[in-house]
Amino acid sequence: MFKPTLNENNPNEFIDSRSLSTHDIKNIDSLLGKTKSFDQADDIVKQLNKQLHNLEKTNIIELIKTEEATREIVERLEEAQKELSEMQNLLNLFSGKLNSMRRNIQQIEKDNNERATRTTNRGKVLEDISSLITRFNDTEQDCKIIENQNLDTTKPLELSRIWLSIQKLSLSIKKEESLGLLKLNAVHTKISRFNELETIFKGNLVEFLIKRFENIDQLSRPKNNEQNSVNVSKTKKIEFVHKQLVLYSCFIAWLKDLDQPKYLEVQTKYIHEMRNLYRKQFHKLFEELKNKIFKEERKANILQLPPTIPHEKKLPPNKEKITTIFEKALNEIAPFIFLEQKFVHIFFNFCDTKWQEFNGNFKEIEEMESLQVPNSEKISQLLEQIFEGTILPQLEILIEKANKMDNLFILQMIGTVHRFIVIYRDHDLVLLRLLTECQIELQKVFSVYIDSQIRIFEESKIPGKRCGIFPIFIKFPLFVERIEKIIDSDSRGSADHGYLKIVVRMFEWLEKEVAESNQKYRNIYLFENYHHFFSSLEKSFQIPSLDPYIAQAKEKYEKNFRSYINSLIRTNFSEPADFFMKIDSLLPSHTYQEVTFQSSFSMGAFTQMIKKFSNKSIEDRISLSFKKINKDIHPSYGLREIAKSKLKIMLLEIFQHWENIAFACYETQMVPSFEIFKEILDQMIK
Repeated sequence: MFKPTLNENNPNEFIDSRSLSTHDIKNIDSLLGKTKSFDQADDIVKQLNKQLHNLEKTNIIELIKTEEATREIVERLEEAQKELSEMQNLLNLFSGKLNSMRRNIQQIEKDNNERATRTTNRGKVLEDISSLITRFNDTEQDCKIIENQNLDTTKPLELSRIWLSIQKLSLSIKKEESLGLLKLNAVHTKISRFNELETIFKGNLVEFLIKRFENIDQLSRPKNNEQNSVNVSKTKKIEFVHKQLVLYSCFIAWLKDLDQPKYLEVQTKYIHEMRNLYRKQFHKLFEELKNKIFKEERKANILQLPPTIPHEKKLPPNKEKITTIFEKALNEIAPFIFLEQKFVHIFFNFCDTKWQEFNGNFKEIEEMESLQVPNSEKISQLLEQIFEGTILPQLEILIEKANKMDNLFILQMIGTVHRFIVIYRDHDLVLLRLLTECQIELQKVFSVYIDSQIRIFEESKIPGKRCGIFPIFIKFPLFVERIEKIIDSDSRGSADHGYLKIVVRMFEWLEKEVAESNQKYRNIYLFENYHHFFSSLEKSFQIPSLDPYIAQAKEKYEKNFRSYINSLIRTNFSEPADFFMKIDSLLPSHTYQEVTFQSSFSMGAFTQMIKKFSNKSIEDRISLSFKKINKDIHPSYGLREIAKSKLKIMLLEIFQHWENIAFACYETQMVPSFEIFKEILDQMIK
């Protein structure tokens, strides 16, 4: 059964495939029959596609399937497909051949480029060899200069000639090595000679510089006209040495780059010789300063301080206090360190100038004074080696002299060093470290002094008899007064540290000695000494670091003073004191009525106590207390009147308390009454 096909020209009309003409079929047979080979495969395929398209239009596919010719078409198509596959394989093979040819062409181009480069290089080598021969001829004269030159000169013109020859020679050696021409026999021979000359010159240079350093003391002697000048600076000798040595800085830079061991050898020798020169220089400088010291001695032993500070003595002409000399010494030191710092920065090429950049212009370096040298750990280490054992020992001699004259001079020196540290904190590491070492030494000396003062009073003992305020408590305010007159804000920290160290040990010593002494005077010893401590300091000084100890002394004074007054009351007012003290001990756990139920505190017992108490007059009891106060308390420090006033206050407080208890328990008053008791006290203690 045939399936109808849609007509393209008329969508509403269908074509019956059985209407295909016999003529159309014969055309297909004719086309296939004419094909004898597949050489024209593409044309055949196109024609077949066209015919098949027409067949599709007419929808004769079902008809073709039923015909015998269809099988032949299929067979021919399969054969054409095989031919196409074979042709595709041939095309792939041809493509591989083309790729191989491209790679061969690229390799040929690369080989041609390399041949061209080698040809160019050969031409450059020939030019270099020609230039090298010319340079060898030019440096021959330089070799003779280096070989025969005596280095012992400070003439800039001669040094310039030597330097330019060395520079040309060294640059030639470096260039020939970089060109890779050493395999040429003639070049190798010349370079070997250059290297030998360079090595000889290095040795001669090091030997010459070492000799210059060994004679550095002679180099430091200024010319006659400079030596006789009135305004010659302290650093003139050092400046003169630097001016003569700085001419060789280019050679040092050359050694640093080409021969580190020899560079370090020169550096080590310079350090050694300059250290010796500075040692002599500072010894002379400090001797001149020490001759100006006004010799004076003051007692700085804390237990031997005079009651008043002696007046300052008028200084003789050309004499100064040792603390002033110490400050001048520190001022003299700084210029030497700054001068040496700038010189080594240039001379040993810490600025890392390339030796090739030196142009042979050997003028004295005038701009050294204005040169700003950055802080460098390498320069600092070098300077520390140069100044090792030159400055600090001289400062220590001054410190020792000051300590022998007056230990408290050390505090002033600490303040001076602190000011210098603040000034140079951000400027120079070497001077800062030197000042720090000096400060540590001063603090150590002052700490030893404070420890010695502590030992002095700790080794003392409380005498058997009453002696009032102990010597250390009497002398400590005088000690503070002396220190406060000589210190400033820069030495405040060290002074405060000394105060606190002594005060802590004073309090500990007092408590310990009193605990081991006669208990009869225990409270008296404590309140007398603590009172003197806080009253004398609080009245005369404003020292914040001592405020906590002043408050502590007040507290201990109040506590022990009250205990002393209580003991007086318990002694001279024993009957009511004992009676009411026992009642007070019962009241927390009993009511007032319950207390009176006990036989010891009945109304009868209370009446009997009042009779005993009244048998002796109030005036007599108060007089006995006054006598005890006058006997126990030293008259010199105003504590007797304070004790009597305190006795009055406490007696009134206690008597009022007794009367309150008497009224609560027995509904009666004390005899005498509180009002009468107060009148008696007012008459006796005004």
